[in-house]
Amino acid sequence: MRVPVALISLVMVVTMAVTSVSAQPAPASDMATELAVEYVVRDRIVISGNDAFTEENGVVSGTGRSDDPYIIEGWEIVFNNTGTCISVSETDRHFVVRDVHLVGAMTGVRLTTADHARITDSIIDGCAIGISASYSDVSSADHNTISNCSVGISLRYCDEFDVDGNTYLNNEEDFREIPLPWITTRQANLVFAVIAAGLGAFVILLVYMRMRSGKPPADEQ
Repeated sequence: MRVPVALISLVMVVTMAVTSVSAQPAPASDMATELAVEYVVRDRIVISGNDAFTEENGVVSGTGRSDDPYIIEGWEIVFNNTGTCISVSETDRHFVVRDVHLVGAMTGVRLTTADHARITDSIIDGCAIGISASYSDVSSADHNTISNCSVGISLRYCDEFDVDGNTYLNNEEDFREIPLPWITTRQANLVFAVIAAGLGAFVILLVYMRMRSGKPPADEQ
C-alpha cells in the first residue's frame, strides 16, 4: 500500500514545527528558578568590631576597603521568634550583606554604629523587624524582599542611609524612621571635648600669668 505524498508532507511539516518549538529558550520564570540562590543553612552571625569580619562569621570574600568590601552572602538563618539573624556593630569597614534568607527572628539584620553597610538582594520573612539600623551612617538597604514583618525597615539616628527599590509584602508597617536630632551624640561629644580643652587651656594660662606676676594661685593664699 502506497502512502500518499500529501500525507508524508503533512507529517514532515508537523515534525519540523514540534522540533522548532522544543528548541525555543525556556521562559524567563523557568530560567529565574534555575538561577535561584542555593542557600547554606547556618547559625546566626554576630560581628562586633573591625577584627570580627572572619570566615567563621560568614564572610566569604573581601578586605573591607571601599573598592573591595567584605561580602556576607548565601546564608539561610532561621529562628523561632527569637534572636537576631545577622548583627553588625562598632565598625567603619565597608561590607555587603546580599543573597541571604532570614526567617522568623526578632530582627533579620541589625546594624549598630556600623557605617558603610549595604543590605541588598535578600529575602527577610516573618521577623519582628526586617532590617534595623541605629547610628549607622553612609549605608543602604536596596532591592530586598521583606514580608510578614511587624516593621520592614527601621532607621534610628542614621545619617545618609539610603532605602531604595525594596519590595514589601504583608508587613504591619513597611518603613519607620527616627531622624537625627539637630545635634548628634557624636557632634555633642566633639563640642564638649572642645569646650573642655578650651577651659583646660584657660586655666593653664591663668596659672602661668599669676606665676609671672609673682602672685600665688588663690588656693595657696
